[in-house]
Amino acid sequence: MKRSDLDILVHEGEGTTLEYKEGLSASLTRELVALANTLGGKILLGVRDDRTISGIADSNELRARIQDLARNCDPPIGIRIEPVGRVIVVHVAESASKPVQCREGFFWRQGSVTQKLSRGEILSFFRKEGHIRFDLAPCQAFRYPRDFDRQKY
Repeated sequence: MKRSDLDILVHEGEGTTLEYKEGLSASLTRELVALANTLGGKILLGVRDDRTISGIADSNELRARIQDLARNCDPPIGIRIEPVGRVIVVHVAESASKPVQCREGFFWRQGSVTQKLSRGEILSFFRKEGHIRFDLAPCQAFRYPRDFDRQKY
């Protein structure tokens, strides 16, 4: 990524696929999960919410901590870390094995906000991703022999 591309992202503002973080914080894992559960995207470390660049020092320790956060999600999240000037760009891939969770739960992006999924939203997410199939689930209301139709069988 070139510096001019970064300037465009900073000017654009946060959205469904873009998050700013001034530094490495406890909420970074939630942001990784939310982006992986949505469309993927970028996290700009060293950028404040007001779009000013505060900068962050690039180091092997910082990169290792970010990689560990992504790897400790279930399933692990694919990321790529790229320094651009004083900003660290974390490219987050959309997960092929949704939904992804972290220790705090399941998250996704709604516009520029990361939201924790409710129980109903998690069930809906599993259905949408094909992890729950109604045709394989037993019918709890079925009673044999009352509901069994020998003619149709």
